Amino acid sequence: MQNLLLNKEYWIDYNKMDLLSIDKYIYLFKINIDQNYNLIDPNLVLSKEELSKAGRFLKYEDKKRYIVSKYFLRTLLSNFVKLEPSEIKYHFIGNKKPAIDDVNFSMSHSGNFIIIGLDTMPIGVDIEYINIQFGFDDIIQNLFSENEKSFINNGSDRNLNFYTLWTRKEALLKATGEGLIDDLHQLDMLEKTIDRNQKKFEIRSCLTKEQYIISFATNKSDKKLLFLQF
Repeated sequence: MQNLLLNKEYWIDYNKMDLLSIDKYIYLFKINIDQNYNLIDPNLVLSKEELSKAGRFLKYEDKKRYIVSKYFLRTLLSNFVKLEPSEIKYHFIGNKKPAIDDVNFSMSHSGNFIIIGLDTMPIGVDIEYINIQFGFDDIIQNLFSENEKSFINNGSDRNLNFYTLWTRKEALLKATGEGLIDDLHQLDMLEKTIDRNQKKFEIRSCLTKEQYIISFATNKSDKKLLFLQF
């Protein structure tokens, strides 16, 4: 069966390193929520609206995830837009997707991890924990192509294959700004390069040691990828 996964762990520790030019690199950041929540001060970074929303979460885990994701997104973006994190103002594009000038970003979360992708070109990221108890037969029946069904059902690890293809669909549609569409079965995510909306996207996936699948879609280019973790 076709192997869609990068063949090794690429993640390196961030360690406050200077981030290199975003014109030459595509950045992927993996953030452990539990390890970082008590190390940050959201009052220094989040907007008033974000702090207010954080205070309204009923579940503590949801509050932690929201604060950590907003904190790191603002902090990372500030490296490239030359503004203090709290000064960054978002505007909204298709499907109410937040955006800023000059840097494209995408963010996803699952379980104890957040993934953030940054690029000058459109980018989409998705992360999912491989839940072996989750029943997905109805999903693949309706939302996957015949080739994808064969890939899932005839492979050695149905769970891994399902989550790999699902995150690839999510990542591509985040990169194009479409969000989930009705004809998901027409997206053949076994391809590593896909033409969509008159743009060519590369789709890549990796399995982390914590058993999460991460997929990301970027415009096809010669830019290098940097995988950094907090």
